[in-house]
Amino acid sequence: MKRIATFLLAAVMLLSLAACGGKDDIPNEPADQTPPAAADNKQPDTAVPVDEMPVVRLCINKPGTGEGELVVEEAVNKLLAERYGIQVDIVLKQDNTQLNLMLTGGEDTVDIFTSFWFMSQSTLYNNGQLLNLDPYMEKEGKGILELYKDYPEVLNCGKIGGSLYGIPAYTAWSTPNIYTVKEDISNAANIDWSKVKTLADATEAMVAMKQATPSTYLVPGATQTYWVPKDLDDLGDTKYLGVIIDPDTSTTVENYYESAQFVDFLEQVKVWKANNIISPDPMSNDQATLYNLMYGIVDGTPGYSWSIDEFCYEANEQQNFNGNMVGAQIGERYITTGTVQTYMWHISSFTKVPEAAVTLLNALYTDDDVAFLVAFGLENEHYVLDENGQLRYPNDIGAFDDAWCGIPMDYWPNITGCPTFYYQPVNKYEMMMATNDEAKISRALGFVFDSSSVADEMAACSSVVDQYYLPLINGEVDIDSTLAAFQQALKGAGIDTIVAEKQAQLDAWLAAQ
Repeated sequence: MKRIATFLLAAVMLLSLAACGGKDDIPNEPADQTPPAAADNKQPDTAVPVDEMPVVRLCINKPGTGEGELVVEEAVNKLLAERYGIQVDIVLKQDNTQLNLMLTGGEDTVDIFTSFWFMSQSTLYNNGQLLNLDPYMEKEGKGILELYKDYPEVLNCGKIGGSLYGIPAYTAWSTPNIYTVKEDISNAANIDWSKVKTLADATEAMVAMKQATPSTYLVPGATQTYWVPKDLDDLGDTKYLGVIIDPDTSTTVENYYESAQFVDFLEQVKVWKANNIISPDPMSNDQATLYNLMYGIVDGTPGYSWSIDEFCYEANEQQNFNGNMVGAQIGERYITTGTVQTYMWHISSFTKVPEAAVTLLNALYTDDDVAFLVAFGLENEHYVLDENGQLRYPNDIGAFDDAWCGIPMDYWPNITGCPTFYYQPVNKYEMMMATNDEAKISRALGFVFDSSSVADEMAACSSVVDQYYLPLINGEVDIDSTLAAFQQALKGAGIDTIVAEKQAQLDAWLAAQ
């Protein structure tokens, strides 16, 4: 197919977590790193005075300190007035509670927002908080349609019931599982990561590393999961209540917790527990995966990333983990509805300016000048360009002290036309899109499950997963007997009903394609 300080650092790295060889593995042919030039061919829809133009409230995760909001907003509005006849009011998201309140129809309602780190598209839809974008796409959203003309299945991941309610970020759409570890720990055991292809292979490597360095721990046991399975299609359900194994060839929905894949994973957990590979006291450790690595609780961890090489390039350039990282991808690379829906952008159903809101969203996907200003701010004030044309923070300040630029993140609608940061490969965005061509495509890509008819069963089964999953994967219970109890509890909560409903909806969707 064609394709906030330390917390943010850890969270961003977690989203791209991967194992790697080293920065020399990265092709570094320079891409065009010059900031986008102003386009002269875009005309405002109307010639009304600026103070009469519709104002769109755009909610974004706070970049840097956020203190540059007014000057960035002023610069963006100059472009928007000239090109689109609209204005923007940038709203900095503080937390999920604040954003949820701004999606209830009050005076402070926002128009455009991302569901990343907030709430799933299906939940927002069921809450009545999403605007149906279909009536606006042919005119105000035509640039987005053109951008996705070679990736219609990806755009379809924003559909529910045949209508479009979200737009995926234009980025890498696959995040395979990986295992990553500090290079000195790996070297002590002479691990050849080119031979590690499966989780069982990674387990063999972990055992060898534990024997070579007995004091090390290589899996971060905690109350925040270290294992997010990517070698399947979760059908957009992060509780895995009905998944497709081998989704490039199969369309059969099955109970993940009774699948051979999950049973095999728990067999690896048994080995980790028996060899003292999981860090101690996991159920009293509330640190996220990368905190455990950053703080030295563990020297290695499973994870997932769009590129194991790129993750290590960044980690090793910045020395985020007090040493170089190595490792390998585990399992297949799939593009699924769930991986695409990681970063989604939406318009609130309570918007009073839907045409203007879709116009601005379209600009964020297709106008590099607007995208660059919103994401990175003003040159020499929020960033500088080095001799390679890459972004750096001005005056040697850090990401968390910058008034706007902050940490680069892939959740923006489309920043593939913008420069990269100095610690990233200059051709990072080309690499991202190349992975889309390399990935296997789920046969269910574009299918979005409507859970409303089984909402009670979903809630009940989610509670069961919350009760059993972490103690199982942390090896804190007898795995065989607890797995049997877990499976039985899921049946009692209605997982068979969920699986059957997913299968019925998927079959109907496939028949309509």
